[in-house]
Amino acid sequence: MVMIFGEITTKENVDYEKIVRDTCRAIGFVSDDVGLDADNCNVLVNIEQQSPDIAQGVHGHFTKRPEEICADDQGHMFSYATDETPELMPLSHVLATKLGACLTEVRKNGTCPWLRPDGKTQVTVEYRNDGGAMVPIRVHTVLISTQHDETMAEVDTFLFTSESVNEGYPDKLCDQISDAILDACLEQDPDSKVACETCSKTNMVMIFGEITTKENVDYEKIVRDTCRAIGFVSDDVGLDADNCKVLVNIEQQSPDIAQGVHGHFTKRPEEICADDQGHMFSYATDETPELMPLSHVLATKLGARLTEVRKNSTCPWLRPDGKTQVTVEYRNDGGAMVPIRVHTVLISTQHDETVTPLHEKLLGPAMFFFY
Repeated sequence: MVMIFGEITTKENVDYEKIVRDTCRAIGFVSDDVGLDADNCNVLVNIEQQSPDIAQGVHGHFTKRPEEICADDQGHMFSYATDETPELMPLSHVLATKLGACLTEVRKNGTCPWLRPDGKTQVTVEYRNDGGAMVPIRVHTVLISTQHDETMAEVDTFLFTSESVNEGYPDKLCDQISDAILDACLEQDPDSKVACETCSKTNMVMIFGEITTKENVDYEKIVRDTCRAIGFVSDDVGLDADNCKVLVNIEQQSPDIAQGVHGHFTKRPEEICADDQGHMFSYATDETPELMPLSHVLATKLGARLTEVRKNSTCPWLRPDGKTQVTVEYRNDGGAMVPIRVHTVLISTQHDETVTPLHEKLLGPAMFFFY
């Protein structure tokens, strides 16, 4: 049932009932299952002409000039503009509104056919008082309350987690050193044959393997330069690029492997063989522009942000080693895996002893790219 009532004075005949039914239908109230059937619900219309007394006071029965027309009611509202969003509105309001609009969109376009029209979103943002300016730190709580049909409980969903490690993570550090040595060899001698491994522990890096190249490569310098660029510059962070111990155990490529692979550089390019084999599998997905799973993209972007705020001194207490994990809930939609929501975000990072539980400078900028 919908009832409209009030006082309306107009020179036209208005079909109020049709307007009510059309509006309800456009919103999505089209059956008893959702609580209102636009075509069959009871519509009560109780509209009268405007009170003669109000009409006289407001517009003098249409005899007053526009500048003489008065208000028939008064209201007091307050608002303010803020530069924390492009909309000049509080971030919490912008996020709640965008979430609500997204909720309506996925209902109307059939992405979430189990949604019904009634719904509400709430977003709580933590702010910091920065000399009188209210600076958003992080999204504290997100609440989505929505009407849905009974099939919701039957939706086939699962959780998928992706992990990304920072450049200071031990495995990643070793990968970058090995890559730097490969790059240096190929830069000087494109025919270089490089099989280089790296291992590290506290204040020690060791490189070992088989390398055949025509140039003299300063392996120790490459190791120290790579560690320094990542941020390992003192004992406090576990590795001092300038003073750590660097062990180099590099030999020429095995004669047997050299003969089998390139025949000691006598084989034509099409005759060269592989000296090792590996099998990998992967897939592309259209859920992100990068054609990678959303969980992977978000974890990688968070890790990149972690490195950025460390190197630009936004968070001087950060250290190179770190790891991010993002868990996304997916829905099986006829065989297509459709991301529904970010379920969990984990940031694990090395830091100095001065850090407090308030990670506002990291969490604020890092998290806000999600919306």
